[in-house]
Amino acid sequence: MKALDVAKYFVYLSHQDDTFTITPLKLQKLLYYAQGFNVLWDKKLLISEEFHAWKYGPVIPDIYDQYKIYGQKVIPVREGSNRVGTKDERETIEAVWRDYKIYGAFELVRMTHLEDPWIDAVNGNGIISNEDIIEYFENAYY
Repeated sequence: MKALDVAKYFVYLSHQDDTFTITPLKLQKLLYYAQGFNVLWDKKLLISEEFHAWKYGPVIPDIYDQYKIYGQKVIPVREGSNRVGTKDERETIEAVWRDYKIYGAFELVRMTHLEDPWIDAVNGNGIISNEDIIEYFENAYY
């Protein structure tokens, strides 16, 4: 599935919630965790694009380009959509939103900076490979 479809669903979920919001930076980290947990739970990638290791953690450049106009502001509801993937894919995205919405963007940045996929990519070619995400999530959560 395209990262933009997952991103739009996260934005949609954030506007169903009266307490927690989503900014472009937070969105990038949620996409990363959705990818990792989908691999862990459903044994397949959720997002077709690769993540890059940027200063503030994992980033999909196309998603950065799509939402950068909002800076540190909340992404508005018009950017969301409730049309996304299969039931299993929706359940993964919803679970990540439920469990990670409580964290601010910079808390999520700190979390990803402690994880091997980002560390290895920063010290390597700057790309967080799907293989590294798979290996990390399978080892960290089993």
